[in-house]
Amino acid sequence: MAEHTKVLVIGAGASGIIAAHSLKVRLGVDDFVVVEKTGSVGGTWSEEINNYPGCGVDIPSHFYSFSFNPNPAWSHTYCRHDELAAYMNATVDKFGLRGHIRLGTEVVSAAWTTKTAAGPHPGFWRVVVRDSAGTHTLDADIVVSAVGILSTPKEVALDGLDSFQGRYWHSAAWDTSYDWRGKRVAVVGNGCSATQIIPDMLADGVGSITQFGRSTQWYMPREDPPIPKWQQWAYAHVPLYLTLTRFWHYYKVDAESITLETSARARPWVEKLAAKGIAHIKATAPPHLADSLIPDSVVGCKRRVMDGTNKGSYLAALSNPRLRLVPSRAVRADATGVVAADGSRADADAVVFCTGYTPTEYLVPMEIRGVGGKSLREVWAADEGAHAYATTSVAGFPNFALVFGPNSLPSNNSCIFKAECGVEFIERVLFRPLLVEQSARVIDVRREADVRWTADIRHRLSSMVWSSGCANWYLNKWGHNSTNFPGSGMAYRRMLVTTTLADYDVQGTNGWWGVYRALDFVTYWPWAMALNMLLLLVDALEKRFPLL
Repeated sequence: MAEHTKVLVIGAGASGIIAAHSLKVRLGVDDFVVVEKTGSVGGTWSEEINNYPGCGVDIPSHFYSFSFNPNPAWSHTYCRHDELAAYMNATVDKFGLRGHIRLGTEVVSAAWTTKTAAGPHPGFWRVVVRDSAGTHTLDADIVVSAVGILSTPKEVALDGLDSFQGRYWHSAAWDTSYDWRGKRVAVVGNGCSATQIIPDMLADGVGSITQFGRSTQWYMPREDPPIPKWQQWAYAHVPLYLTLTRFWHYYKVDAESITLETSARARPWVEKLAAKGIAHIKATAPPHLADSLIPDSVVGCKRRVMDGTNKGSYLAALSNPRLRLVPSRAVRADATGVVAADGSRADADAVVFCTGYTPTEYLVPMEIRGVGGKSLREVWAADEGAHAYATTSVAGFPNFALVFGPNSLPSNNSCIFKAECGVEFIERVLFRPLLVEQSARVIDVRREADVRWTADIRHRLSSMVWSSGCANWYLNKWGHNSTNFPGSGMAYRRMLVTTTLADYDVQGTNGWWGVYRALDFVTYWPWAMALNMLLLLVDALEKRFPLL
């Protein structure tokens, strides 16, 4: 007989930690399992992923952290990978979550199964997992996907790569066994990871770097002074100081959301942000390169790049004679190097691919099948891309939720904040009625609500900066943006706060379902409306006074 658990959480990154904290600490549910395919917690920030030189956050540390576990001891305004990985592990241990986490365990498939003679519920999820001991089956009343969107690196591919005699790897899976000091390294890509890697490699003794960058980027200054000890002490001991600092960082990054619009009211702020980027490029890059580095795309159409690590600025590093920038796409490799589309060639001992992830492909390579055996992948393909009602629920997949799902990505906000908002919503529409009040057994969003939500979100996204014409990784192969939310973090929270249970079908109700709905209306909605008014006020202030 298969093992049974009330909740199966897929992924032990930040989203999975938030979901586990909700279950164990907020709700008092102890019967849940978190499976993680890697050997450590933290997801993108785990000990074994993205441990490349210079890796760090591009959102201020005090906001890029859990609201339920603020950290007064960040060393810098923008913390480094190792520091954040340690924080993730410390959070897991502080709240007693590690005993629920199974590392090195990958979900192969999950299928919604109707009640059997021995089954305790009208329906449950039968999940196939794979670990070092083989393949096993695990049954769960609820499945929560917390795998995020930056979990599948783009495939390392270059014509002739098999003939290359050196070493090569993706930045997300850094080859820690290779000593690149004194070596010739080719870097493919010029986005966020490349901008962090290059200054640190130059500072730490790489022989030379040839960078292949096929497009221009909007580089913004990252002011990252160390946080002095006295201030760390004040964060830990002065009431509200850390809370207000967190809100201040939140306001600054969220207020920039107006620059992602293409409306007339946004134009002055977009121009101001672009001027800030241009000024930084001209002041920092070598004079002979500065003009060619200024993008012709609208600022924000591609993910902005924060320039600067604790070991230097990427733009300033372009003056280093050991760094050569080839403004052309790498097209092939041979035995000893890499060749660009413009014919430029670089001999290399190693190649690092800073080519990003596949954010429009959710839950790959898992096979998720809902009611009637429908494949989630096929449902999304028929609808021209991934989607989820309120970014969390997909019709036909009951007792299933996504944390940080389709259209929840913040381009200028904290992923952790978005995940906390999503888990709070999942707590209300799934966890509480199914696990705490036990007033229902099966909850599934209605197809018409899912369709309505998707049509509205795509319409709103069509007038945002990501659809302004530049090539970016937010758009899927059908041209739809299945990644971003068309608004600020405050607007996202408002959307979730004011979404009701009316758009969900419920089965297996008992006498307590009506009580739960009544209590939800009486106790939740007055709070929700008051919070919504406060959020509206802050949202209006953000649009009126962006701190650019």
